[in-house]
Amino acid sequence: MKFGTTRELIVAGLLAVCGGAQPAQAITVAGITFDDNAFADVLLSSFSTNDGDPVQGFIFGGIGGPGVINNAASLEAAVVGSILADAAVSFDSFSFIELGFTDNRVVNGPGADLAFFEIGSPDASPIAVALAPSMNPADFRVYDVVATGFQLSTQFQAINVAYVDLSDFGFAQGATLDAITVGLYPRIVVPGNPEGLPPDFTAAGALNSTAVPEPATMVLLSSALGGALLRRRRNQLG
Repeated sequence: MKFGTTRELIVAGLLAVCGGAQPAQAITVAGITFDDNAFADVLLSSFSTNDGDPVQGFIFGGIGGPGVINNAASLEAAVVGSILADAAVSFDSFSFIELGFTDNRVVNGPGADLAFFEIGSPDASPIAVALAPSMNPADFRVYDVVATGFQLSTQFQAINVAYVDLSDFGFAQGATLDAITVGLYPRIVVPGNPEGLPPDFTAAGALNSTAVPEPATMVLLSSALGGALLRRRRNQLG
């Protein structure tokens, strides 16, 4: 096979590396369909003006305090991944978590791009969202949560969701992000609701996303392209 253009070489390399790759599998969470790699999977940072205080700082592990639902081992375990049985809450005057997406990127596509899950009453706990790494209250936008119609089977707590469109933050269509900041007690940025209840936050998933190649895949792709270029050079010399 002869390769006539750089574009053909790139296509050949991609086919060599990715031809047998398995596409992301679809999963359904509270009636909403996601790719299985679409959920935030790392806690990049967290902040609370009373961090470490068992009353005013972060509480994680389930509704009502640590140990009620599945007893998450850490704040990160409570807020990453697609398992909704763990949650985190803060009664601080202001606190946030910064979540990252390491194996995918959130894409600004048609309609909502992110779903933020919360447990409890859907009317009492709006979720505040800002672009990472901001912690300036003025940068947060507040989103109401709505009931999904599903409950946690172990505690019969309602599962709620807030939908976020990246266009709200000035993103162009097709633009991507890999981190987002969530206010766990947004009362200082909720107009008319200075004493609103904090959300029992549990997960963030990308409704529109694109996968990030693993490092090993990139090495294989480089090798495949290098081999294609070498074959082309030999063909030209021959």
